[in-house]
Amino acid sequence: MSKARALANLMSAGNPLADGIVNVSDINGLTTTVDELNILSGIAVTKADLNNVRGVNSSVQAQLGTKASATDLNNAIASLGTAASLNVGVGANQVVQLDAQGKLPAVDGGQLTNIQGYSIASALAFE
Repeated sequence: MSKARALANLMSAGNPLADGIVNVSDINGLTTTVDELNILSGIAVTKADLNNVRGVNSSVQAQLGTKASATDLNNAIASLGTAASLNVGVGANQVVQLDAQGKLPAVDGGQLTNIQGYSIASALAFE
């Protein structure tokens, strides 16, 4: 429909816009109420804000309330035992940590047991 036809139809309907006010009832096909539209008045929400709550289908506070409490987390950490509180390093009473390449750092192997050694001298004796 052309704009001219739409204007002619509007005028033949008694020009509901003559007073300069658009009432909800003046908008053809609108399925919301005045109260619902008034709720939106003054809300500053962006598209990104709305996308952040996509998938929320119940009270956000109720969902947060079902998550682990600080007490739950502290109990879980405490149950890790002494490994959770040990320092990382290669010194006494420290937990050995792999380096950036996934290799063990240089450590004293004097306490290692049941490791079969290899002697270059014994290898040369077989030649």
